[in-house]
This record gives sequence, structure tokens and C-alpha cells, in this order.
Amino acid sequence: MGADPFLVQRPRHRQPTYQCARGDAGRKALLQERPQTSPLPYSADGFYEWKKEGTARQPLHIRRADGDLFALAGLWEEWKQPDGALLRTCTIVTVAPNELMLSIHDRMPAILAPEAEAAWLDTTQPDLSALLTLLKPYPAEAMEAFAVSRRVNAPTIDDPTLLNFH
Repeated sequence: MGADPFLVQRPRHRQPTYQCARGDAGRKALLQERPQTSPLPYSADGFYEWKKEGTARQPLHIRRADGDLFALAGLWEEWKQPDGALLRTCTIVTVAPNELMLSIHDRMPAILAPEAEAAWLDTTQPDLSALLTLLKPYPAEAMEAFAVSRRVNAPTIDDPTLLNFH
């Protein structure tokens, strides 16, 4: 998974972009690719970020304070590579951090307000500035972050105990 812009000639030889479009200019450029680039929501109950503490990095789980699911603003596209093979890519749109995230990282995923989800998915929306207004930091007071096991660094481990602090 990751976005490989259609202009990349050999996407398999580079790192994919999992998060994209920092700043209004970048987000506007991506949205102008519509309908080649289409919006999608990623449903999530939280996400991980790593906070630097001295020389170590502590993984944190960030979620809504009420524990409810939320939708991350995402984009996907499908295009043919020079060799004719079909490539499907997707990415999560990022925005500036809110007050909670500011001490953790310089960006955060664009979390869509529930009332904004339908507008984000409306591919007929011609007004790019209206779509850009949907991409903003989620209110810090509605979120929480807590330290979790450093075992989240191992991609082979995937179980509920990862959310336990060790």
C-alpha cells in the first residue's frame, strides 16, 4: 500500500508514500487529479505514532477519547504502468498537528468529522476549496494518546496485547 504518483516511471524501485499532501498546496494538487485520484475513507479506531524520549522512541496509540471509530481521509488511484501492468495505490492525507499531536509529531492523519464523510466521498464535487475545508486537525480535546508496548515495532506481532503498556 502507498501512493505512487502516475508520473513515477518505476514505482517498485522506490519507497511508497503512506501519508501525503502536507499543506493546502499539496492537497489541492492531489485533488485536482480527480477523477484519476478518488477519495476514500479509512475506518479506524486509532493510529500509532512514535514520540522521541531521549534516544528512545515510545510508541503511542492515538484515538478518539470516547473510543468510537473514525474515518481518515484517504485517496486511491488506479493507473497503467509503462509496461501495461495495472497499479492500484492509496494513501492517507495528513494535516498539521492539533495541540495533542504537536508534542508527538509534526503532522497527523486528516480525521474527517462524521458530517464531512459524505462530502469527502462526493466525486462530483467541483469546488476544490470546499473539499480542502474538510482537511483539518481533529479537535485535540476529543482525542487521547497513551503509551503502548514497543512490540508494535515488530510487524509479525498482531494481537490485542500490543495496546498494553510494558
